[in-house]
Amino acid sequence: MCGIIGIVGNSAVSDRLVDGLKRMEYRGYDSAGVCTVFDGQLIRRRAEGKLANLVNVLRTDDAPGNIGIAHTRWATHGAPTTSNAHPHATGEVALVHNGIIENFKQLRDELTAFAREKLSGIKIPRRIDFRDELPRHDTGKLYKRLLRDEYWAKQDKPTN
Repeated sequence: MCGIIGIVGNSAVSDRLVDGLKRMEYRGYDSAGVCTVFDGQLIRRRAEGKLANLVNVLRTDDAPGNIGIAHTRWATHGAPTTSNAHPHATGEVALVHNGIIENFKQLRDELTAFAREKLSGIKIPRRIDFRDELPRHDTGKLYKRLLRDEYWAKQDKPTN
């Protein structure tokens, strides 16, 4: 089982997030990460290996902010790498989850339908057909693509 913690505070949270992960640590996790909100931006730091590696990253490259989430990962799917470490994030959303997302296909289909419904009638600079462009298990990239295309669609709205 992974460790997940979130804090909404009145002062910097990155140290407390790591402390919370340490309190939940009971076996050798393969990666860890934190994501905070600072000046309206997501600040994400991740590290492969033990939690101590994340602590070292934060010593040299802190994640300021009073709101944050953190996660320790035990790889059940995908290699134990920094890029697979949570939190996963786009420019606007960060998330952590525990385990394998078994209903990825349903989620992908719902997001595809949502994109087609919300963006129909809007000039979109590139085709949206997520099924052909993304691996079947990668809903994180799907969501990132949806946000990116929705952003560009807003920029190209026809003026009536």
